[in-house]
Amino acid sequence: MDKHLLAIANFRQSLYSKPLKNVINVYTENDKAEVNRCVDAILRLEARVNQIREEFPEEANLKEISEIITTFLNADCGVPQMKLASWIEKVLEKCEHWQKLAPRQYSLVGQLNELQQILIDWRKMQVHSWNHIINAVQEESQAIAVTMGYPIIQTLMQWRQNPTAEKNIQNFLAMIVDWIQSSTLIDFESRLKIASFAAVLIDNFSKSDTKLYELSPSIKSIVFYFSAYLQTVQEKLKKKRAEVVQELENFVNIVKFHDLNLWSVKNSAEKAHQKLFKIIKRYKLHGNEQLSTLFLTFLPEIPCPLSIEISTKLTDGNSESRLNFANFFERFSNLLNGLPGLIEPESLFEYCSDYLGILKKDVIYAENDDEGNEKLQGQALFDRQRRFAALVKQASKFGLRSRRAAPISSEELLKSSLTMDAKNTGLNEEYFRSCAVTRNLVIRLVNQLNSTKQPHILKQVSAQMISHIRGVTEYGFAWLLNSVPTFQRLEETIQWIQATKDRISIFAENAKISPPCFSASSQSKSIFDEAKGYVKKSFEIGKLLQSLIFAAPEKSINSTFNADVNILSELRDVALHKEHPKIF
Repeated sequence: MDKHLLAIANFRQSLYSKPLKNVINVYTENDKAEVNRCVDAILRLEARVNQIREEFPEEANLKEISEIITTFLNADCGVPQMKLASWIEKVLEKCEHWQKLAPRQYSLVGQLNELQQILIDWRKMQVHSWNHIINAVQEESQAIAVTMGYPIIQTLMQWRQNPTAEKNIQNFLAMIVDWIQSSTLIDFESRLKIASFAAVLIDNFSKSDTKLYELSPSIKSIVFYFSAYLQTVQEKLKKKRAEVVQELENFVNIVKFHDLNLWSVKNSAEKAHQKLFKIIKRYKLHGNEQLSTLFLTFLPEIPCPLSIEISTKLTDGNSESRLNFANFFERFSNLLNGLPGLIEPESLFEYCSDYLGILKKDVIYAENDDEGNEKLQGQALFDRQRRFAALVKQASKFGLRSRRAAPISSEELLKSSLTMDAKNTGLNEEYFRSCAVTRNLVIRLVNQLNSTKQPHILKQVSAQMISHIRGVTEYGFAWLLNSVPTFQRLEETIQWIQATKDRISIFAENAKISPPCFSASSQSKSIFDEAKGYVKKSFEIGKLLQSLIFAAPEKSINSTFNADVNILSELRDVALHKEHPKIF
């Protein structure tokens, strides 16, 4: 107990001699050492005022000074420093009024000089705190975003307290999506964190509730989807912030407080605050920029293609081992190069680049030649339509065709693009998210085309073109979703092969022991037989996938393959083609 009292005494003593070295926010906190320094000066002034009041007990100015001093001394120790500075200014103002009226022997100059110097020092501290005011504004905006996200947390807590209550999961997910889409530059990241926190909250208390337990992956997928925009938002905010911070730093460097005159200090502070408020207002204006434009213009970068590295261990001149590896590598390369659709994307990208260059190229019209300008316009329009037709043809070769009569629900595709968890599907998450973002952007832009508001676009792109773009986009993403079960089966097979490979490596090491461990031979044979069956099944699935890609959407899969009936029926159920029973 004595140690704690001594520590408190030492801390209190240090407050009088050790002001804080760190810059503080004088609008929300105070420097205790500076406050104690001011209290000492105020007490000396109070003693002098009480001494004078003994001779002039009815003097109104002295009474007001005493009241302000009492208010200052009775204030809470956590009052912001600028609030205390305003009381000091009131004290100085009343004291100056007394100085004009009082005789010299009743002057307060000796006590006021120290108080005026304290006020100047506090104004300098105020200027230094302005360097961090942008951080305070950003934290305030993020705190507001957290407050706005309270209904999400409140809904989850109500569901937890009333397990039997009806839970409209779809509306809840739609609310989260709309809430994130209404973000601004400054609070976008905070809203993503709130959504992630909601998912963690569900994981903690919803294991007994199946509906809520399944809700968590959907929310995490929504957060992952919108995280594609995070880097772009951070870069835009950083650029706008840098401009404001530089302007603020330049302003802080020229703001000075030297004159002890109260009027001069107040006037300088008012002008400085006016300029500061303009800077803060500009930053808030930049930070509160809605992201609706970004959602209509942002296209994710194409992830780097997956690479396959094949290497062999160094051998002691074993030519047979090197020959076996070379033969395997040749067969494997031929197999990869023979995959359908491996070269077509490059040609498709070239056609897209050429068509985009044509669209961006401006047609230069001649003056006073209406007939010639009409010909130029017609030629440009014909060239664009011809290039678009070539692009459609090239996309058809790749397998991207308009959905035609396929029953595809745009709402279901939108829902899947936002809430589908691609972690355990065998698909690359980054690729899947890029496809989802691109699909949603194209569909949103196509749906917003209006012949009345945008006649110049519809003159160049016909309604048939727009319909084809929508159909190709919908069909491509729908095909990707329908292929997920097959990729899941392949992923499971790949994991089994990897596990089997590790087990075989153990048996191979056991065989090298002298004398060899022959007891493992029967187990090895069963594992080899099992691996052989899975490899055969994987080969059949690959052939079926190859047939599916070549056939869709013109015809169904050739059922003459000698394959597992369950696999074949599953591929038929998820494949889109003209012979599909659901097509009408």
